[in-house]
Amino acid sequence: MRLVSIAGGSSGNCIYVGSDTTHVLVDAGISNKRIEQGLNEIGLKGSELTGIVITHEHSDHTKGLGVLARKYGVPIYGTKETLEEISKQKYLGEYPRELFCAIRPDVDFFPWRFRGQTVFH
Repeated sequence: MRLVSIAGGSSGNCIYVGSDTTHVLVDAGISNKRIEQGLNEIGLKGSELTGIVITHEHSDHTKGLGVLARKYGVPIYGTKETLEEISKQKYLGEYPRELFCAIRPDVDFFPWRFRGQTVFH
């Protein structure tokens, strides 16, 4: 398993967590360009992402989310409440809300099992 900080701090947060078969971002609070550069530096492309977990709805955790969702159709994971707040953020632009997948406390979370399954609208 690899854990790589692509960005961290009040100007934006984005962490890569992955293995040979699963590639997840925790937060996407920087531009898509910076996210892609960070992924390229570790030998990955945005198209290889399995999912994006958003910890909460602040812009320093969501800034690049809309572009990633539009460009790659990457599932977006978060609590139901976080996803509801993200859906109200106009600055993210239009993207398919069927990419939202709600996760619940104390329930096992396996992003590779959700690919292509709508869990939250």
